[in-house]
Amino acid sequence: LHGLTKEDEDYLDSYGVRLVIDVRGNNEAFLHPDHLDKKQMKKLHVPLLDHIQSEAMLGKVPDDMGDMYIGLVENSKDGLKEIFACLAETEGAALYHCTAGKDRTGVAAALILKALGVSREDIVEDYLLTNACRTTGRDQFRGMLERAELPAEQAQQVTEIATGVRRESIESALDAIEEKYPSFEEYLRAEFEIGAAELEDIRARYLV
Repeated sequence: LHGLTKEDEDYLDSYGVRLVIDVRGNNEAFLHPDHLDKKQMKKLHVPLLDHIQSEAMLGKVPDDMGDMYIGLVENSKDGLKEIFACLAETEGAALYHCTAGKDRTGVAAALILKALGVSREDIVEDYLLTNACRTTGRDQFRGMLERAELPAEQAQQVTEIATGVRRESIESALDAIEEKYPSFEEYLRAEFEIGAAELEDIRARYLV
């Protein structure tokens, strides 16, 4: 969102976006602050896995993104709880984002969709659409790594991991929840203090 034009801002405003949740790390958000009309939109910064971007720039993207997703679900509960709390109170549309738009955002999207009652398979298929829709930016990302003096072969490997998604990754996060809790509703209650009444309110707000 740091590259928004005035026309983009007007579009988001007319669409009804009233809350923007930035889950990027502190350094990412500092270097590329969101360009928003703060008179119309509330901004919430909730860093999830703050170390990811700095490690990626050093070529330290994990081979198995599923492990990172599990870590996000297990170690970022306070941030995710804050996101759910804001979604429950927002009047209007909410927009949430990270940098690549698929990992931190992807896990958050999966949890939100699950809370809204979307089936696991539909959630996974929605996540996999990233591979079809996110076709731009890969060359720029690889070039950024090479300018950071990462060897070309390693830059290509990191780019493939950082810009694409695999079914196993998002399923690992969902599996981690299912293995620990008897139901997703119990997960929401135990970790985010979202009971049946609160969940009903969220669904009433976001489902048509």
